[in-house]
Amino acid sequence: MPKPKPGNTQSSRKQSSSKPKLGSQTETLTATFFEKNGHTVLARNWRSGRLGELDLVVWDPDSKTLIFVEVKARSNEEKGPAIAAITPQKQAQLLMLAEQFLANSQDPLPPFQTLRFDVVTWDYRGQTQRWQMQHWPDAFQS
Repeated sequence: MPKPKPGNTQSSRKQSSSKPKLGSQTETLTATFFEKNGHTVLARNWRSGRLGELDLVVWDPDSKTLIFVEVKARSNEEKGPAIAAITPQKQAQLLMLAEQFLANSQDPLPPFQTLRFDVVTWDYRGQTQRWQMQHWPDAFQS
């Protein structure tokens, strides 16, 4: 995985004990991050039956890029960094979900020229009692 770009990190002091609540909170913070950078969130928690869920689908109007965003959070350092959860199997699942999204989107999509898969990770740093957010643009190839 590439290293996150400088300036694409944030931290926060809140820690949640509930996994679904944590996921929802970090997805909301991630959506806000993209919106503050001039992007539009087109879909959130888009599901395709048993295949799974896309956390965010984002439009970057400047580069005409459709971005599929996976958000991962780890509240326990013992499990390793959140980026470690983006395995080859997870990447394959996200690729299939993106194909399903493109084939079955109910709303018209903007005229994109490029597709991209980003990962945003949230890791709790117990030593500093802070959350560390990292944006991994173009984290893997389709």
